[in-house]
Amino acid sequence: MRRPEIETAATRMASIVAGVDDAALTDPSPCAEYSVAALLDHIDGFVGAFTAAGTRTDTGADGPPGAGSADHLRADWRSALADGLAALVAAWQADDAYDGMLSAGGIEMPADSVAVVAIEELVVHGWDLARATGRPYESTSAELAVLDDFFGRFGPEQRGGAYGPAHSTDASASHLERVIAESGRDPAWSAHH
Repeated sequence: MRRPEIETAATRMASIVAGVDDAALTDPSPCAEYSVAALLDHIDGFVGAFTAAGTRTDTGADGPPGAGSADHLRADWRSALADGLAALVAAWQADDAYDGMLSAGGIEMPADSVAVVAIEELVVHGWDLARATGRPYESTSAELAVLDDFFGRFGPEQRGGAYGPAHSTDASASHLERVIAESGRDPAWSAHH
């Protein structure tokens, strides 16, 4: 079960979201197509989707959340995301959240795999948001082991267009930098480059 990793990754994400200044909303992020506002909208979408999956709530959506859009970011995004991330953690507290098959983003897969994808989204986009707003980001070794599992389970052909080709890293790269590079991002990306 991935309960501890969901909790640590979601708690860290909530802390990063709480520190985003309104003036940063139009800034770029490591996701080339996303401003900070569009990234926050994307985070809001996947948090809702993975919460619904964990509670087996039918949202009526039969596909993945749409791409993030600055135009769609809720006016109350700070409080909505804080509440949403708390609900996400709560949704995956029950042992039976990890049982059987779940539909997430229009794809049917084992519940444990859905939890793995949720952690990957929280960590990678947590890093994106921290980098975009000039804040440090650290991940636990347990979370990074889950991301290794994710990239082992879902090869480039299964990840879709959301991931670019892996970046190369040198031998001195940290585990987090290697995971970020595997997601198609440049671990050295900075908002002030």
